[in-house]
Amino acid sequence: MESEDEQIGPEQGLFLLRADARDLPFREQQIDYVWWSFGWEEVEHPEIVLEGIHRILKVGGRLAIATSSGKPLAKDIMAKMAALGFSETSIYPPRSKVFLNYGTKTLQQ
Repeated sequence: MESEDEQIGPEQGLFLLRADARDLPFREQQIDYVWWSFGWEEVEHPEIVLEGIHRILKVGGRLAIATSSGKPLAKDIMAKMAALGFSETSIYPPRSKVFLNYGTKTLQQ
């Protein structure tokens, strides 16, 4: 079902756009929530993307990252999130081999 059919769009706070993940077109502390689905393994330098996400998230903003590459990668992502200043980092156990990393931005970089 398309978002138009569900009447989900900018008026409800949902924006979809295609952009370079290493150069996100948002101001600092502009975004409340980021969902990064199965892209960690697809970008050349995911740490750069993670830094950009940290930059655009508001303090108190949340990040969710879904991966299917196993617990070692999920633990590595969690450590990188904590090093950037995300708190309440956690890994949700796999559902259909998908690990979810969650964190809340609490510090300025």
